Amino acid sequence: MAIACTECGREVDEFTTIAEKWMYHYDGSGLIPFCPACVRREFADDAPASAALPRARSRDASSSSFSS
Repeated sequence: MAIACTECGREVDEFTTIAEKWMYHYDGSGLIPFCPACVRREFADDAPASAALPRARSRDASSSSFSS
């Protein structure tokens, strides 16, 4: 079964996702796969806001105001 990265579209098998340490984001309805390169670009502390995951960005921003 091929798994495709949500950002770049790269397809690999499930064994490759484990070996390369792909990450998955839960959007409230399912898991969204990201390859390691796209994880660094999408979820890095200095990454620009992305339209790909607006709910995740707004939730992260609102939850960070409570952690002091």
